[in-house]
Amino acid sequence: MPLTVRHLDGPLEGQVQTFTDDIETILIGRDPDRCQIVLAPEARMAGREHCTLARVRGRYIVDMDASRRVTLDGTQLLDPGTPLPDSCTIQLGPDGPKLKLLATRRSGLDSTSDQQIDQDELTRR
Repeated sequence: MPLTVRHLDGPLEGQVQTFTDDIETILIGRDPDRCQIVLAPEARMAGREHCTLARVRGRYIVDMDASRRVTLDGTQLLDPGTPLPDSCTIQLGPDGPKLKLLATRRSGLDSTSDQQIDQDELTRR
């Protein structure tokens, strides 16, 4: 499931990166030697290794140290291990860079049938 990342603001505004199916983890931060998505060095509201996007069973999850702030669509503070919607915007740190994420499913298989788990239970899980 390829992932497209668009920088929505800051010095990298408008730049797009695409990660193919063979890349299972994508590190985001300011360290150019370790990160696949490299933020500007002066973007100190984001850490050197701020968070990781990991592809797990056909979904991307975000993982970070509990001291790192990542919000979803401008409102929801994410916990480590939170699954991401196929299309969303994340923000790194308070008032930090915003990234538009788009995961594209290309398996050729029909969608999984409804698993009959109610929304409250899905939210809890």
